[in-house]
Amino acid sequence: MVQPISSIMVSAIPPPPPLIFEGRNELVQEGITNLLADSPDSIIIMGFGGMGKTSLALKLLNDVAVQAKYGAHRYFIPCDIVCSTEPTVEALLQTMSKLMKLQLTDDAVKQLHTISKPTILVLDNFETLWENSKDQYDVQRLLEQLDSVPQIMLIITMRGQVPPTDINWLELPHNSLLPLAESVSLNVFNAISGHNVDMEKVSELVGQLAGWPLAIMLMAHQAKTISPKVLVDSWKKEKTLLLAKPRTQPHQLTSVDISIKITLESSLISSKPDTLRLLSVICNFPSGIPT
Repeated sequence: MVQPISSIMVSAIPPPPPLIFEGRNELVQEGITNLLADSPDSIIIMGFGGMGKTSLALKLLNDVAVQAKYGAHRYFIPCDIVCSTEPTVEALLQTMSKLMKLQLTDDAVKQLHTISKPTILVLDNFETLWENSKDQYDVQRLLEQLDSVPQIMLIITMRGQVPPTDINWLELPHNSLLPLAESVSLNVFNAISGHNVDMEKVSELVGQLAGWPLAIMLMAHQAKTISPKVLVDSWKKEKTLLLAKPRTQPHQLTSVDISIKITLESSLISSKPDTLRLLSVICNFPSGIPT
């Protein structure tokens, strides 16, 4: 019997760390140092879709020293699944209560204050709730309440560049995640694809992906069965249509087109019609606009 995706991804056992992870070591060490401190700050990891926010959170969650301190009290909640049909604080609290084996009462937050062990709570893709909730004030209050629980170490990942206010966040990094350096991009591509030939075409191909981790990962999977030369030629014709993981269900982590679509349909973009018009103009420039 095939389990529904929600039962697979929402589990008391956190997901494993990414097998290949490069270029963010300083951020990982900064996050681990914070988690091991006596009074850690809540952590926020921000950036555009596919920049590696979830991967960074999982590296922190699965670090050996972090596991030694927090033990089994490490929880990972994918808000894009939990809150996809019902983007409410209640839906999130219900999942939290179930994972942490708390009593389902009218005041679930009060129950969180009864936790006696150091606990990490990762709210992944938090923008699903933050941007789609009918009452963002309720979401803000929930974050503040979670941040106030002494035994809970809160980590959230979300798209964008502006964090929720009134919380003393440790931002990893400040002003959101940046693209990977070219040398790191090549290392990641080669580690996934297993390529060690035609490196000139590989470099040309990876250079087109501008350090975007999701795009690099998906293209590297294509390169397992398609030569770099063919991929370069196909990229010139198909662009993002090529960036989908073969033989997988379409999802924001397996398709660049879907990841882009989620960003364009977010309330942050849709609430400002001029933004879409500006983007439609920018996309006509081959190299975008220099920053």
